[in-house]
Amino acid sequence: MVDEAAKTTKGYAIFDVGIESLLASVTKGAWVRVSAMSDEHTHSDAYVLPSTRIESAFVSFNACRVALPEMNYQQARDVVLNFEFGQRVVSGDQRRTLASLVSYINADQAVSRVLIDGHTDNVGSTTSNLQMSRVRADDVASTLIELGAPKSLVEVRAHGARYPVSSNETEFGQAKNRRVTVRVVRHTSSNSASSTDTKTEVQ
Repeated sequence: MVDEAAKTTKGYAIFDVGIESLLASVTKGAWVRVSAMSDEHTHSDAYVLPSTRIESAFVSFNACRVALPEMNYQQARDVVLNFEFGQRVVSGDQRRTLASLVSYINADQAVSRVLIDGHTDNVGSTTSNLQMSRVRADDVASTLIELGAPKSLVEVRAHGARYPVSSNETEFGQAKNRRVTVRVVRHTSSNSASSTDTKTEVQ
């Protein structure tokens, strides 16, 4: 038994656990049996997926998995990096997040811009906050480019404390306002866009 539950949608069964062990078993010749259980907890239908002659298909499948980005579009379109008080450069965890983002940017041919916006809390003068937001945003941009993002796509903007997302009256709110956001802009080609699609989509 690999899993006793799956999300079903539009004719697909999606399993979230035990995938690696399942694939390993299939490569050794195991067949996969998927059973549908009725409300009375009895097995009503079963589907058997043979692994005969799966070797070449499995090699192609693994090559596809290796090429997949570490983020999907839902995760990559709006990335928020929060900064500690006085922090000027990205942390190790933030760098890893940006590396995953770069893997998506480079995999999606429709990405036309990467907008980096620096923000601060309201502690300090307007000038110092604007400068700090620029320093942080520039460091995020430099890190993205160092990790392989095309420099031509990257745009940096600094806002200081002008656009808070939380109240600056509390430390919690200030912490949420000390941030750099990375927004991915995708360009939808006219060949693949439906009549309801826009040519340029800002997410």
